[in-house]
Amino acid sequence: MKTIAYRGGVISFRIPADWKEEYQPAGGGMFYSERSGAGTLRLNVLTFEAPAGKLAADGYTHFAASPLASGERLIKTALGDGVKVFKKEVEEEKTQLDIYCWTVAHCAPPQKLYLANFTWVILRSQSEDPEFQKEIELLTEEISKGGKRGQVVRFEIPAFLLLAPRSDHAPKTPT
Repeated sequence: MKTIAYRGGVISFRIPADWKEEYQPAGGGMFYSERSGAGTLRLNVLTFEAPAGKLAADGYTHFAASPLASGERLIKTALGDGVKVFKKEVEEEKTQLDIYCWTVAHCAPPQKLYLANFTWVILRSQSEDPEFQKEIELLTEEISKGGKRGQVVRFEIPAFLLLAPRSDHAPKTPT
């Protein structure tokens, strides 16, 4: 396993050591094995600013405040971050795909909410394959370990992000 310090360490997580990494200049990352038919893990981190006094106590509480949709489950990390886990079935250009999703919520008082959106895309026919089932379990385990010291998904918000003035383009959380 190797540790990824995404965008200078805003979030850290682990992936298999042989996976390749690609980053988009405007944000977003892609991680994958070069083996034929392998899935692709994508990551994008969104930053929101809550109105004064409206930020949840932690990421788990943020997600727990709304009912989960059918097929969703919620995991609480050791430091209170929330991980919402679900799967979407889609069709793209007549190809059946399964998109496995993990959204990690982290609250950074007084007003910042960070959402790390991980998606892993495979062919629907691969979802029942034992090799892919192991990868799904591995990704779920690694992503949901958030906050355990020296381990995976860990938000480490650099001071310059916490102190930066809010951009007019920064989305606000719903009230």
